[in-house]
Amino acid sequence: MVMSVMLDEKDHIKQLDDIQETIGLWHDHDVTIDRLRDFDNDDVDIINSLTQKRDKFYEESLLLLEKL
Repeated sequence: MVMSVMLDEKDHIKQLDDIQETIGLWHDHDVTIDRLRDFDNDDVDIINSLTQKRDKFYEESLLLLEKL
C-alpha cells in the first residue's frame, strides 16, 4: 500500500515537472517573439516559426494538464 502511494506521488511529480517545463518553454518563446518585435526585426519567417512552436507548447501544456 505504502509503495503504491509512493509510486503515485512520483508519477504526479513527473507530470508536474513536465507541465512546468512545457509552460516554461511556451513562456520563453513568448518573450523571444516580443524581443524580436522590439528590435523591429522584419524577419517574419523567424517570428512565424517561433509562434508555431509556441502554440505547440501551449497545446502540449493543455494536454498534460488534462492528464492530471
